[in-house]
Amino acid sequence: MVYDQIFDRKAGRDEGKAATLLQILNPRKYAPEFAEILYEVNARAIAEQLLEAGARFSGEHAIFKPAGVGTPTPWHQDEAKAVACPLPPGGATFHDSRTAHFTGANKSAVPRRAYILIFGTETTPRTDGRTFPWNDARHTARDARAAEAARTLNIPAEVDIQP
Repeated sequence: MVYDQIFDRKAGRDEGKAATLLQILNPRKYAPEFAEILYEVNARAIAEQLLEAGARFSGEHAIFKPAGVGTPTPWHQDEAKAVACPLPPGGATFHDSRTAHFTGANKSAVPRRAYILIFGTETTPRTDGRTFPWNDARHTARDARAAEAARTLNIPAEVDIQP
């Protein structure tokens, strides 16, 4: 199975880096067969029903959790929505990228495979200066170090120092 082969080859991973959650971004880069499977054709048809005619493929992501040792995927989201959506083996979900989601550790006797196809619509750049109050209010250790470095180097406060 091509899915297992790209993980066996450790495709996309830097030499010597151990992974606790095996994942490959854009697996078709390592196995072009992914671009030819019926799964994408079916997912595109559903995406077009959900997003209308403007649906376009924008990426893919493969995750492999070995039997008995697969690490949990922590809760993650881009913004704020959350729903519970338990899936049976072989199940599928369609959700907005802003929906909070996670998976538990694989404690079963068989590997767990996830193949994520990402579809979206054409984006329109915002012109209204989008802000996130929860980010504006946070003060992290990194922010404190950057502020101290700016003071030491006489860099104006409005210049963002990135590592």
